[in-house]
Amino acid sequence: MATSNAVLENVSDLATPVLHILVIGFHHQKGSTIEFSHPSLLLTSQVQESLTTSITQSPWRNLPHLALPDGCHNFEEESVFFTLPDLDHPGQSVFGVACCRQIEANKLKKMDDEITRSTVQKSICVISRYPVFEFIEAKLSLVTHAFFNAKDFSNMQILRETYNDINSSLSSSSQIVSSLYLDITLGDVITQFQHRLLQMFKALLVGKRVVLFAPTSIKASKSVLSILSLFPKSLESYTGIEVDDLLSLNMFSVSQSFQPYLCLQQMEELKRPSSCVLAGVVNPLFEKQQSKICDVFADVSTGIVAVHDHSLKPCLHLSTADLRFCSILSETICEREANQSDWLGSNDWIRVQFKHYLISLLKTSLEGDDAAKDEFNSDFMRVWCESPVYKSWLQKIGKDRTITTEEPKAEVKDVMTKDILSQTLPMHMCTGELSISDLKRRFLAQASDYGLNVGSREEVVQQTQEVIAVTTERVTEAVSRAWTSASNAVYKWWGGSQEEDNDN
Repeated sequence: MATSNAVLENVSDLATPVLHILVIGFHHQKGSTIEFSHPSLLLTSQVQESLTTSITQSPWRNLPHLALPDGCHNFEEESVFFTLPDLDHPGQSVFGVACCRQIEANKLKKMDDEITRSTVQKSICVISRYPVFEFIEAKLSLVTHAFFNAKDFSNMQILRETYNDINSSLSSSSQIVSSLYLDITLGDVITQFQHRLLQMFKALLVGKRVVLFAPTSIKASKSVLSILSLFPKSLESYTGIEVDDLLSLNMFSVSQSFQPYLCLQQMEELKRPSSCVLAGVVNPLFEKQQSKICDVFADVSTGIVAVHDHSLKPCLHLSTADLRFCSILSETICEREANQSDWLGSNDWIRVQFKHYLISLLKTSLEGDDAAKDEFNSDFMRVWCESPVYKSWLQKIGKDRTITTEEPKAEVKDVMTKDILSQTLPMHMCTGELSISDLKRRFLAQASDYGLNVGSREEVVQQTQEVIAVTTERVTEAVSRAWTSASNAVYKWWGGSQEEDNDN
């Protein structure tokens, strides 16, 4: 690779999946520093101090801080995913995976004057052209264990062998594509966020900044990766492999709009005007500054989502049909083990549901009447149709083209998308008459948004009464009366007859 300041050298084979494998260490005075790189990051052989000085002047200046993430010293081992600017292709990204470990200094076979603390902390990092995060982490974790178990950090041969091994494992397009979604677990984020996940999904559709706060860097990274994978062909769009899919919206095509992990040194980047950012953070200072750095802030541990863009709140209000969609997802995932199904509730099943949702949304935006559009929330539909992502999609299908219920006029080679489009009506996929079950869903969604952990019928009634007391000063008299009415009626809703439940 090459930069204007000649910090990085050219890689002879531009098709090589792995650009570099590195060792990042923590120094008691210098902080996180690059100790080794293969191939070398430098044009000539220079001492480590010069390397650190040079890298601080390049677009990769945050690499040492990303590879040794905030708080990793609290764990014996930790992993992290991140992105960096592509130095050869402005506006594009390359992808990093780092596995961190620490060892007691007195267990090392060789000591030097630089080791002044009781523990030594390092990470092994791979920079790749492709977002095959989980695939690289699986290999890198084993290598990191072996590197530390040797108790001798002077032998780098295992890292050179790892560089060659990963490159040979990703030598074809089919190998790269098959590795993109390896071990991405979507059920966890749906179970944790419930209906609020759909709110984040819709916030991203209208180009907002969504930041996920998690207790560990790997939790933040994987949560962000899970949400990104809900958008069709999202990871494929980073591979350079042609993506011929009507639903590939290029949501995160701008460099650094998708960042599984952000270090503290990157906080100012979030404060700049931007659109459609999905990022993960772990430092508590991000939480304290959340209203300044993003439009939507989600806590992975609690499942609480805060909307800081007040103009966005009406847009993210979920309709009755939206809540039905969320309920189907949650219930299917919960019942998967009991059903003993390899398909229902699986990662692929979940992604198909979001693909169906997106197709219904797009179809309705073009051909739906006002009632159909209102099932997605008319405020959201208005903002969505004015968004850059939507306008880009219109250009993709052709301004004079529409999607009919019989056959899509836009040329779509992706058989599955074409098949679904031809069968989709311009309406919400969960449309239907209001039922008692819908009232339950609305109540439970409102209760959980207020931080209630709803359980048994008695708990529902008790916690509903508690929330009324807490929110009386914050809501209008009409809303307060509605909550009181809900409290009185909840026994009937929760313990309704089988006939009522079947109204869903």
